[in-house]
Amino acid sequence: MAAVTGDLGPATGVVLLSPADAPAAVVGVRYAATARASLLVISAGPLDSSVLTPHLKAALQPTSESAASALMSALDLTIEAPRGPVHLALSPHVAAAPATGVGERPAVVAPGVPPAPAVLDEAAALLTAAARPLLVVGLGCRSGQAGPWLRALAEALPMPVLVTLRGKGVLPDPHPLVLGLLDEGGTVLARADLIVTAGLDPLEETAISWPAGLPRLALGGPTDGGAGRAGVLSVSGDLALIIEELAPRVRGQARADWDVAELDRLKRARRVATSAGQLSPSRAVDMVRALTPAGTVATVDEGPGAAVVTARWQAVGPNELLVGAGDSGQSFAPAAAVAASLARAGGHAVAFSDAAGLAAAPDAIATAGRHQLPVVLIDLGVGGAETPPTEAAVPDVTAGDEEQLTRALHRALAGRGPTVIRVRARPARGSPV
Repeated sequence: MAAVTGDLGPATGVVLLSPADAPAAVVGVRYAATARASLLVISAGPLDSSVLTPHLKAALQPTSESAASALMSALDLTIEAPRGPVHLALSPHVAAAPATGVGERPAVVAPGVPPAPAVLDEAAALLTAAARPLLVVGLGCRSGQAGPWLRALAEALPMPVLVTLRGKGVLPDPHPLVLGLLDEGGTVLARADLIVTAGLDPLEETAISWPAGLPRLALGGPTDGGAGRAGVLSVSGDLALIIEELAPRVRGQARADWDVAELDRLKRARRVATSAGQLSPSRAVDMVRALTPAGTVATVDEGPGAAVVTARWQAVGPNELLVGAGDSGQSFAPAAAVAASLARAGGHAVAFSDAAGLAAAPDAIATAGRHQLPVVLIDLGVGGAETPPTEAAVPDVTAGDEEQLTRALHRALAGRGPTVIRVRARPARGSPV
């Protein structure tokens, strides 16, 4: 919950742990590391370094004299780019000592600095020379004003858009130019003659195999993103400012040679409609998306259900789909949905999990009940053997067909507090999910 809080807002999420809590906290710390979420882990003494250290930006163990400055430094580290989890170990005698040297920190606002004109001219030349540029949106675009600028750039050229998992929703999924996840974009990648990446994080970059020989223009990435690599021109800095400076340089140039009708056919072919009447997991996700309000945050555990949800959930804004970073079978979605609802002032959130994941999250469900949060917890029924219902005193219903799921969702969204809905679906014939 602390990691998701630090992911969805500008503030740092804080979690207080005892050393015995460390093994259970690794799911949240790993999520903060991969999602670039600001998280401060404060423990009562040292933790088992083998559990959390691989996922931490830094670990501090101050003395009584340095505790105040160490706390400020730890907070700063969580929000410095790239954001991530930092551990502060406070032994009991340090925590009990009087605080000294505590003062207010001056607010530091770093003004955006435009890239050098020569670099912008070179980037504009690449864009205008390309017949079929393709835009790839990464996790670095989730905050600030990147979305509207990227949308204007994509529509002006025009160029199709693929997104990484963390970049999903920066441009609305229903937009005609948004063709879906990068992992599924082989066809359009093969047609492109220039890849334009926006806010692509090094963690995302390492998992991508780009077509050989295809030039790339990296916008708004880290300072060293693409620098020195053959075929990659990197323009670092604030993404909105970069696009603003590029706009007059590409104005009036010939439009890209993409057939918009062909792009629409590609998009529709990739998003095969689910069969009405048959409540497959994919159909259940489609129905939940259609019946929930705009801005609803969906969370999903890593595992069999993740592929279904990431493929079908239509995000219309950034951070509307949060995927666990733990091992398959570890419960993430229920606690993440509760945190998202709290972070967005009682906004709607849906957790896609399985029976085991819900059974492992009684505290998160109880928290949603205490705060009367409109969280819907959905057991997609793709996690294997069933387990008994949750012990939390919340509505727990089973939906075996579309009508039952529709009624259950309407009741859940109209009520106050969490609701568990167990979808007893059959995989669609011929579908891998």
